[in-house]
Amino acid sequence: RGEGRSYLRQSKKEYDIIQIFSNHTSSSIAAGSGAMQSAYLQTVEAYEEYFTHLSANGVLHINHHIYPKMVATASKAWKNLGRGNFRDHVLVSEYDGSGQDNLPTMMIKMSPWTSAEVAKVKSYLSHTRYPVDPFNPEGSFLTDDFFVGALPQELLDKVPYRIEEPTDNKPFFNSLRLSLDTLPKANPDLFVNESVSGLLNSQKSTGFPIDVMHLIVSAGVAMFFALIFTVGPLLFAKTGREKWPGKGAFMTYFACLGMGFIILELVFIQVFMKVIGFPLYTYTVVLFTFLFGAGLGSLASEKLHLKERNQLWVPFAGIVVSTLLVILAKFFLFDYLLELRTIVRIIASVALIFPLTFFLGMPFPLGILSVEDKPYGTVAWAWGLNGLFTVAGGVFCAIFSVYHGFLATIFVALIIYLIAYVSIKSLNPISMDKAS
Repeated sequence: RGEGRSYLRQSKKEYDIIQIFSNHTSSSIAAGSGAMQSAYLQTVEAYEEYFTHLSANGVLHINHHIYPKMVATASKAWKNLGRGNFRDHVLVSEYDGSGQDNLPTMMIKMSPWTSAEVAKVKSYLSHTRYPVDPFNPEGSFLTDDFFVGALPQELLDKVPYRIEEPTDNKPFFNSLRLSLDTLPKANPDLFVNESVSGLLNSQKSTGFPIDVMHLIVSAGVAMFFALIFTVGPLLFAKTGREKWPGKGAFMTYFACLGMGFIILELVFIQVFMKVIGFPLYTYTVVLFTFLFGAGLGSLASEKLHLKERNQLWVPFAGIVVSTLLVILAKFFLFDYLLELRTIVRIIASVALIFPLTFFLGMPFPLGILSVEDKPYGTVAWAWGLNGLFTVAGGVFCAIFSVYHGFLATIFVALIIYLIAYVSIKSLNPISMDKAS
């Protein structure tokens, strides 16, 4: 009936149970599926949404291999809502080796578990052990740090997989690998159990970590062919061998445009996944808006005569301002949009993205106009550099956003565009002097 968080936000009901199971299959996760994809159902903000839609005695039920990370994430959401005594509300069961190997089960009850309720669960779930039991804290697999709402840095540095609490800014719950090392089958001191080690080690069954190998292979192949078919031929061109004034600024400018554009495009796909919800709709809407808006901006750059008027700053100022407006909307508007129908969320997303894409379309044609008096073949270099650094920007975005978040990645893109502006000023020193 709709994407999970959007449906909850639209609903005014309280539920006795909220369950997440089918999108966490062991086979897809073991195959590396989704390791670099956003998972907005497994963030601190998502857990806050679940808790506020459960009845006083309601239960959040999730099946997933990495329950230490889930408990830490839920604990932070619990604390953000001003609630305490989180350990009394958490019960986790996992396979004990004598029955069917099912995914571990985490159940968070809005009211504290009673001994009778826990006994009833244990009688129903046979062939399981309980690494988190509110009535046996001494035997817990997890220390108190997992239940206070914030994991200390010492623990994050100690655990051999990514266990930090994912947020809507870094919603990569399934991105777990910290190194290429094989994890021990079980090590309670490092919070590694058979479930965690089995998942991460199974992704290396072929000798390569398939959860990140697709990124390594695709990035390597893309960069190889980009260098061979872009830089290689261009180096043999007369323009590539000649030295002419402004060549360094020219190369920097078009490289920055390719890298900055693709970073913003890829990040916006992930950011607006939360608003629109459905991956197919999100990709379609964001890509269409970027291409259509940039096309109109490119056309407008000629009509507005920005170069002749020495107003090359206009598109760059527009990029910065419109990006900052989207960031503000992310903090203050996105949660409200979740309450609306899908078509309304799509229209709102287009309205938020379009001004930015309009300005993003202007710098490239303005750059072409700025090098029209340069040696023959310069325009081909412009396209080649732009394409090459589009590939490089895509690789950078995929890695940087996982470890530093969407917001930091967006600011990197803005810095790149500021560098581009400085470069195009160097390409037009005469016109700038006239303007002054």
